[in-house]
Amino acid sequence: GGGNVSKFRCLWTRGVPSRHPAGPSTDGARCDMLLRGGKRAAAGWLLLFGAALCCLLGGAEGKKKPAKSEYKRLVKCASCVAVAREMGEAMVKQWRDHEGQTILIEKRKKKQKVPYVDSELAVHEMLEHVCEEHHYTHYNLTGTGGVVRFAKGDKDAGSKEHKKKLQGMCQHLIADHEKEVVDFLYSQRTSPEGMGDAAPAGLCTTVAALCSEQEAEAAAFYNP
Repeated sequence: GGGNVSKFRCLWTRGVPSRHPAGPSTDGARCDMLLRGGKRAAAGWLLLFGAALCCLLGGAEGKKKPAKSEYKRLVKCASCVAVAREMGEAMVKQWRDHEGQTILIEKRKKKQKVPYVDSELAVHEMLEHVCEEHHYTHYNLTGTGGVVRFAKGDKDAGSKEHKKKLQGMCQHLIADHEKEVVDFLYSQRTSPEGMGDAAPAGLCTTVAALCSEQEAEAAAFYNP
């Protein structure tokens, strides 16, 4: 008959001798056209599938690098937070150890006595020692729930690599931001009880710009 030829019928009858050997078969011609079209469609779908697979694999590879760089950035933030807390605690200790003491300073070409805790000298003297090794021998890097922090534990628990990283961050803060660090710590002398929380927020988010406020809060280390 002259009706449509199904692909299934074409595949089923392909290669079967024709009952009508005289003259070309209309069904056979239709079968050839249908099968050729099917092959082209299949090839097209394979190309589309291959392109989609390449995009997916390429996207997966592309996501690895930002994740790694983001982790490094969070480690820097955590390093700054730990060092800032050390600076804050060292500053409070410096003020308490010299409470009641006075120093001579020259102001308007006249020497006068001022409380040690009200002088920038206290901050500068603290900064001379805060990067020393013993401040950072008891930190370990931890990460839970996407939060990276340096945890403060036993002095023997610290890693040499972490100690070196924290000392490097301490030296970086002083070398690149000394004036801002001194100004900030000096401004906190009237409220030393809040120094532990104020130092990371002020030094790491405002001065060094290594953390957001939320990241600095999340990276605050703890004492187990």
